Amino acid sequence: AAFGAGHSLCAFINFFELADQVEFIADDHPRKEGLFLPGNGVAIRPSSVLAEGGVSQCLMGLSPESETKVLARQDAARQAGVEFASIFPLSRHAAPATTLPPGQAVLRLDKNYPCLDDRAIDRLRCEVRGSPRLRTRFCAHADPHEPLHEMLICLHTNGYVHPHRHHGRAESVLVVQGFARLVLFTDDGAIERVELLGPPGSGSTWYFRFQRPVYHTLVLAGEDFIFQETTLGPMDPRSTEMASWAPADSDGTAVEAYKAQLISEVLTWVPPTQEKL
Repeated sequence: AAFGAGHSLCAFINFFELADQVEFIADDHPRKEGLFLPGNGVAIRPSSVLAEGGVSQCLMGLSPESETKVLARQDAARQAGVEFASIFPLSRHAAPATTLPPGQAVLRLDKNYPCLDDRAIDRLRCEVRGSPRLRTRFCAHADPHEPLHEMLICLHTNGYVHPHRHHGRAESVLVVQGFARLVLFTDDGAIERVELLGPPGSGSTWYFRFQRPVYHTLVLAGEDFIFQETTLGPMDPRSTEMASWAPADSDGTAVEAYKAQLISEVLTWVPPTQEKL
């Protein structure tokens, strides 16, 4: 089977002439039920059919945000033996044959004259796809004990930034490329503020400084997001507090469910000043 009766999956099936190998397209949009995928005539059925047995593989032609939401609701299908794989090689859910070689988490600059150009952007975007935590960075400081830390960081949309806060040191973010939502939380995990970050000229916030310890994370609005982070050194892991109400990086299933829930909350969040309008 395949999941997502959209243009990407439709093109994928038609270009590679896979219609004879796909029994049906799973899609829960009420206006698509009972219809057929254009160009190949494959029937569109509710996703609940996946749990009825008979399907061993399900291709996904979904955006990264939708992949997370869909997989969080497919426990019954997985118990029925369905294995999900994205048609996009850069997805964390891509089939093993399409995974990329390991990427570097930390890239080094010239110690005497640290500088960056457009090639650094390309390098970050290339390395992040195969990095262990789907994030990589250039460090302008040569030593973690230096009093000032400056980093050019790239995050991939399939990664996870555990909500956290820093004690005893300020931190600033300067956007270089891409878009993301900076989410600030109260101590108990409720959303306090959502700030759309983007590069200068985009109309979005391109600079943000943390004046006080506040739980925060980033929800990407594209494949990757590159920003400069400046903070005080030396590096002390004890100054970073991970939110106890959010899952740890190592709990993959819980992370995917939390990301899906957070995306939903972020997209529907309304600033308190607008609630009465």
